Amino acid sequence: MQIGLLFGSFDPIHQGHLMLGQYMLQFENLDEVWYVLSPQNPFKTKIQLSDVHHRLNMLQLALNSSPSLKICERELTMPSPSYTIDTISTLQSEYPSHNFAIIMGTDNISTFNQWKDYQTLLDSHRILVYPRLGYPNPKLTHPNIKISPAPVIEISSTTIRQWINANKDVRHFIPIETYRYIICEGLYKRVGKSE
Repeated sequence: MQIGLLFGSFDPIHQGHLMLGQYMLQFENLDEVWYVLSPQNPFKTKIQLSDVHHRLNMLQLALNSSPSLKICERELTMPSPSYTIDTISTLQSEYPSHNFAIIMGTDNISTFNQWKDYQTLLDSHRILVYPRLGYPNPKLTHPNIKISPAPVIEISSTTIRQWINANKDVRHFIPIETYRYIICEGLYKRVGKSE
């Protein structure tokens, strides 16, 4: 199987995440997209994240009706901060018949050479790069890197947290089940830090 891995804190998951996963399924020769819930991004160690059980619950509610969009909880059982190379190595040993591709934005590809063992990742896996506003497409020629013509979707979890904290109605920016969960749990009712 061809599996795309979309890493993130998903705090909260929003419609942009879902649209990106669906696009990659339809246009980038993937059988499934796994949303890899990261307990802590090593490049974002100062960010205060919601408790992981809330983020996992929101993911489950959002992806419940999409059989080809799945949750990957592997990083929750690994040492923190989590590194993509370690996660993929673990997944590859668990699912030897799967081929894993990394889905990342142009904002991340610009610092990809700072990732742990990035050359191994680059040589062993497809890297599917989607556009992000303000980050031009990189001039990269490696055969495993594909610049995907995915639509630019500029919704951020940071902005959604800020809007909720300001009592704005965000029900059309996030899946409705996730929205109800956030309201019920009283999440993000404080000033959030920038991602």
